[in-house]
Amino acid sequence: MHIDSIHLYRTRLSEATSESGARLESVFVEMKSGDKFGFGEVSLAVGPSDCAEWAAGAFTCLRDWLAPALVGRAIDRGQDLQRTLQPFQGNEHAKSALDIAWWALAAAEQNKPLHLVLGGTRSAIPLACTLGVTDSTENLFAEIGAAFKTGYECVTLKLRPGWDLNMLSAVRQAFPSESVAIDCDGLCTLAQQEMFYRMEDFFLTYIEQPLAADDLVGHAMLQSSIHTPICLDQSVTSLARVEQAIDLGSCHMLRIDIGRVGGITPAVAIRDACMLAKIPWGLGGQRSSEVASFANAALAAACDLPLPQEAYAWRMEPWLMSDETTLMEKNTAGKLEIKLPNDIPGSAFGLDIEILSDAAIEQAMIC
Repeated sequence: MHIDSIHLYRTRLSEATSESGARLESVFVEMKSGDKFGFGEVSLAVGPSDCAEWAAGAFTCLRDWLAPALVGRAIDRGQDLQRTLQPFQGNEHAKSALDIAWWALAAAEQNKPLHLVLGGTRSAIPLACTLGVTDSTENLFAEIGAAFKTGYECVTLKLRPGWDLNMLSAVRQAFPSESVAIDCDGLCTLAQQEMFYRMEDFFLTYIEQPLAADDLVGHAMLQSSIHTPICLDQSVTSLARVEQAIDLGSCHMLRIDIGRVGGITPAVAIRDACMLAKIPWGLGGQRSSEVASFANAALAAACDLPLPQEAYAWRMEPWLMSDETTLMEKNTAGKLEIKLPNDIPGSAFGLDIEILSDAAIEQAMIC
């Protein structure tokens, strides 16, 4: 598949902020081959507050280095794209936008929906949501109740000093049977093992990223001492890291951030390793528009042991086009799901280039 051109657009996401409160922007990629095209997206903060990359930097890297390396080449497999980009160090989020666009383009070339090209067997993906620290447990109860009423299958609560065991005890009294998990964002240490032992009483669905991202040995020690599954997130940066975590027994489940690992291609390799090891996995990541979020859902469709998907797009942007069947809706059990259509080739979400171009902070064409 010959890459004829790549068009880049950087734009603000309406009222969207990252977990740290930083304003978010998206860099959209339009990749063309003949009369076929595919769209990709990476959403990042306006500065390096949540990770080492930021939106303007990703746009510059894509414009000056990554996109020119692909244009004019025949890229027939995702592995070919990754090999071509390998000489450029880091910048995994920027690379992921190109990788997503290539897969959407490949699906359009095959006249198949993206989730079927990725081996998907499910047409609906359950959803989870994450709630931050609130001013009071009463406010937290209201948010949790609203989330379950909306139809989310699982609610993940942020754990912070002073917002831990007492909070969880109160939550379990108010919601004794619902699926509740916690996310530590890697801020705890093995010195807090007693706290994790006491959490066993709350029958949590999982504990997400309790220790620092690079502490796979510590995670293995903690997981061996508690029954509650540890779910790795920030530790999932590459296939090699995941294989090491599996060998060590660092977790019983994990989340894959397509942006953090560099795109759909490496995410598929990690997915295959999880399925071989019979480890449940799900998708997570930064808030984004539906372009990146639908790529997550398409990959999640090929999961035999699924976790509900996190970080689905929270609102539609004016430049997005989709068929109404691709939106979220409740199933017969009242649970919220993403519906994956089997009759729309490529990605189910397209871009209105005229509106996007008008809204773009900056754009570039590489051909």
